[in-house]
Amino acid sequence: MNPKIKELSKAIRKVSHSCHSYEVFEDFIQLAATQISNSVDPVHFESRHIAALETQKKYSDDENRRMCEAFEMLCGIINENLLCGEFEDILGRIFEELRIKVKGQDFTPDCISRLAAAMIFPEKMILPECGYITLSEPACGSGAMILAAAARLISSGISCFEQCVVFAADIEIRAVHMAYLQLALNGIPAVVVHGNTLTCQEYDRWYTPMYIHGKWVWRKPLGFTCGRNKDDELLKLMTEPMYAAMQYAETLITRKSSGGSSNEMSW
Repeated sequence: MNPKIKELSKAIRKVSHSCHSYEVFEDFIQLAATQISNSVDPVHFESRHIAALETQKKYSDDENRRMCEAFEMLCGIINENLLCGEFEDILGRIFEELRIKVKGQDFTPDCISRLAAAMIFPEKMILPECGYITLSEPACGSGAMILAAAARLISSGISCFEQCVVFAADIEIRAVHMAYLQLALNGIPAVVVHGNTLTCQEYDRWYTPMYIHGKWVWRKPLGFTCGRNKDDELLKLMTEPMYAAMQYAETLITRKSSGGSSNEMSW
C-alpha cells in the first residue's frame, strides 16, 4: 500500500478513541462527500447539511478538526496522483485495511480493475458522433473499475474530464460515499446513485462538481430508466433561471387550459 495512504488510514483511526475505526471511517466519508456535494448541488443541500450536523455532534471540536485534516490529506494524495496521471482506489484500500466486512463486501483489486479496463477499451479510441463516452457501473463499490477505466481512456487519447460521463450505482451507502468522493476529487463527471440496480429503485443521487459544471444534466441525463428524473429537473430549475421561467409559464398555460388550480409542476 502507498505509504501516504497508510498515513491517511492512521489519521482516520486517530480521529476518535471513543468510536470504532469503521464508524469513524463511515462518518469521515459521509462528511467529506457532503462537503463536496453541498458546494455545488443546491437540490440536496438542506437534507445533507442537516445529516452532516447530526454526525458532527458525535465528535468534539478537536475530533472534527482531525476529520478536516484527514480530508485535506485525501485531497493532497489525489492531487499528486493526478499530476502523475494516476487514478488510485484510495478509499477502497483503506476500507479493506480497516477490515470492514459488514455484509460480506469485498472490492475489486486495482490489478483486476486495470486488466478489465485494458480488455474493454482499445489502445486507440475514436469518439462517437455525440463527442463523448458514457460509462455505466451498476455495482460501483468504491469506484475502482471506473478509476481504472478513466486511466485507460486517458492513455487511449480520451479525456475522462470532458469527453466521458459516468453513471454509477450501489445499494450500500458507504460505497456510494466512497465512489462519489473519488470520482468528484478526480474530476470525473458522474452521477452516483444510492439505489437498487436490480429493481431500478433510486433512493438518492449525488452529482460530482464536473457533472454540474459541465452541464451534463442537459447533455446526458442519467438514471436507471430513460424517464425524466425529478432531482435532475430541480437541478435545472435551480441553476438555470431561464429554464425555471419557461417551466413556470408552461405550468400557468397548462393550468389555465385545464381549468385547474394546482401549483405543482409536473415533470
